Amino acid sequence: MENDPQHTSVMPSDFTFHLLEQITNKFSKDRIIGSGGYGVVYKGVLDNGEEIAVKKLCNKHPGLDDDKQFTNECTNLMRLQHQNIVRLVGYCYEIAHKVVEYNGKYVYAGVEERALCFEYLQGGTLENLLSDESCGLGWHTRYKIIRGVCEGLHYLHNGSKDPIYHLDLKPANIMLDKNMVPKIGDFGLSRLFDSTQTCTTKVIIGTPGYMPPEYINRYQITRKFDVFSLGVIIIQVMAGCGGYLKCGDMSHQEFIDLVHRNWGKRLQVTMSSHTSHEIKTCIEIALRCVESDRVKRPTIAEIVDELNKIDDVKRSLADEDNLHSTQVKLYTNSGAADAEGALTVDHGDDGKEQEHMTLEDKILEDDPSDTEYPGPQTGGTLERLRSMWAMVKPTLKAKSGGREDGLFRCRDLARCQDGDFSVAVVQANVSMEDQFLAESGLPFGTVAGIFDGHGGSEAAHFIRDHLVPNLQETSSGPQGVTADAIREAFLATEQGFITLVSRQWETKPRLATVGSCCLVGVVHQRTLFIANLGNSRAVLGKVLRGTGEVLAVPLSAEHNVNYDEVRKELIAEHPDDPDIVVCHHNVWRVKGLMRVSRSIGDAYLKDPQYNMEPLDRKFRLRTPFSKPLLSASPSILSHSLQPCDRFVIFASDGLWEHLTNQEAVDIVQKHQRAEGSARRLIKAALVEAAPKRDLAYSDIKKIDRGVRRHFHDDITVIVLFFNHAVQPLSIRLR
Repeated sequence: MENDPQHTSVMPSDFTFHLLEQITNKFSKDRIIGSGGYGVVYKGVLDNGEEIAVKKLCNKHPGLDDDKQFTNECTNLMRLQHQNIVRLVGYCYEIAHKVVEYNGKYVYAGVEERALCFEYLQGGTLENLLSDESCGLGWHTRYKIIRGVCEGLHYLHNGSKDPIYHLDLKPANIMLDKNMVPKIGDFGLSRLFDSTQTCTTKVIIGTPGYMPPEYINRYQITRKFDVFSLGVIIIQVMAGCGGYLKCGDMSHQEFIDLVHRNWGKRLQVTMSSHTSHEIKTCIEIALRCVESDRVKRPTIAEIVDELNKIDDVKRSLADEDNLHSTQVKLYTNSGAADAEGALTVDHGDDGKEQEHMTLEDKILEDDPSDTEYPGPQTGGTLERLRSMWAMVKPTLKAKSGGREDGLFRCRDLARCQDGDFSVAVVQANVSMEDQFLAESGLPFGTVAGIFDGHGGSEAAHFIRDHLVPNLQETSSGPQGVTADAIREAFLATEQGFITLVSRQWETKPRLATVGSCCLVGVVHQRTLFIANLGNSRAVLGKVLRGTGEVLAVPLSAEHNVNYDEVRKELIAEHPDDPDIVVCHHNVWRVKGLMRVSRSIGDAYLKDPQYNMEPLDRKFRLRTPFSKPLLSASPSILSHSLQPCDRFVIFASDGLWEHLTNQEAVDIVQKHQRAEGSARRLIKAALVEAAPKRDLAYSDIKKIDRGVRRHFHDDITVIVLFFNHAVQPLSIRLR
């Protein structure tokens, strides 16, 4: 596995202890996210919004030199740059003079304060996720974890001239990010050795159950120490926490057959011959790793080589439809959407299809800009198609083809006023709740917007149709486009939709529960404004001078109540409501209902008059409220465009559930301009999503909309490539 692009060679920061106190609320108990024999780990938030894990080391461990322990972990981590090794963000070593009690007296003495700061990993530890093979994580996710841990250990043992032995490898020291990528951490006991060295120690180190026999009996340390620990971990990942105990009561072959049989029962018809081979190979590797004779154990290089052979076979059998597949134009198909997700483009007056008419031809033939869609389009496929792709004005100078992969529709457009657009949409729900717009040639410049609806599509449709006209009005003054003008346009759009809710309250009270996140980018006189409500995200691709590397720069503030700062903001605004945020199944929601704290719509959580009959009882709150629980005021950022700014990615949260900012930027940068960039991003996300449910990407394509919602969300992506020397061009896409 290649090093993660986010793991750069930037040196860790030297933090002051005072700063660490500030970002952890003076190391308060509610910030504790873990603890161990060498310290307590706290969650901290830096001024730039980056979340980090602060490991405050304890003092005076019997038999160990605390300074050496600190130096060991710090210096070793500084050498390591790998996607399966926890990244060291910073460190702190200070001697503070404090008044302390000593022998019944208070004296003024120097107190050592030591801390290590790491990237914050949302997935927690592997220890917390392990379960037996009949429940919990799917096989492909477990294999991904096994493979990642092996790659990380291979890097430690063979990534430099002098190998690093971890010496305390266990599930509690393996962290997981939000995409279930494992990262080895806690290097306090790690040692540097030359490639052939065997040594002995008089101090007991490591964790019982993960120590090899030669260490338990003779205190010998070799590189096979970590291999033994790895074998125990693989067995636990495959067979549950009690699996290692079971394997001691039967022969190796009996245990291999047992584990394989149990996975076969779980996976049933979905277990291919290749998956069967993966399972057998992994358990065989694990059992060789825990051989009592260390000579019989494989090296980590040999293990990785075996796993590489597995993956080579997998790649040779992979579906031809991959991230670099040829784009195919969307042609008409009979009837409604089939199992592959194709849509009929048009019907003639006689009700028969107009065959072989591409989306490109259809859009250039008709101008549906006068068509209005006040409610969800559940009728013919033409209406559903128009609701996504409508309103390309005749001013479009270059033709642009629509394409479909069975899962999603995509368009790559020619040059607009500020560059090039690429757009793609994938539908997971029964009805499409996401909407978007991309317009250029407006009096104030270029606009891109993504509206991630929930509860229905009405709010997203309304925003799509009204936000730009409202922005034209609020920016018509001498100041032009400003943050205040954009905020006023958002609030005017909110008020317009609430007015619609009021008008239909008696006949359609459900409309009060419909809302939408709203992410908008406006390019005006070489300034990029990003306004956001909810959890969609905008990420800039910026070229670093000197290196040519394209760095991901987040441009939008998100309002997801799973973020500590968002919850604190809500709690501060509603001090008298102890249930303003509720956690259920490890997910925080406003009043147990909404994961976002800002949106357009959702009138039932903003005005108590819409939280009563005739609204359905399941939406009515038990306790009354007097002030809005959600806000419609966007977070707005302005950025002066520079020649090093290559492109900006706008995407609904469904994309970011599976891709990191840097992964998305790397995918876009790898290919030319707007040629399939949005499509590639969505496909990469779905390729990541599929194995989490033990499926291949090609399997998801066979799942109907509605059912597909259990595998991924609706996803909308717009990529705007900047051209810093273009001619004005009008374009309108919705």
